[in-house]
Amino acid sequence: EEQRQRVARLAELRDLAKQTYESAVEGTANDLARLSQKVEQARLELKQAQSNYQRSKKLHDKLVISTQLFEEEGKRVAVATALVQQAMAEHDARAALG
Repeated sequence: EEQRQRVARLAELRDLAKQTYESAVEGTANDLARLSQKVEQARLELKQAQSNYQRSKKLHDKLVISTQLFEEEGKRVAVATALVQQAMAEHDARAALG
């Protein structure tokens, strides 16, 4: 009887460990998908910032906008670049954890 109880308890622990593992794997997959989307969004925002910068450069060269407005577009590109790098680092760090 005691042996059967031990076997039953070990089976319960095995099943619990399996559920915990499967949940962790699913959580990792969900995290990586979310972080991949974050990277893609940051890249799109960077592309938009670069486009705006190029447009403002042309306007600045024609003296249509001020230097201050032009420089602000440059700062937006720098910020967007940093956000892409940060998002990629978050993704890579999570992927490394497994």
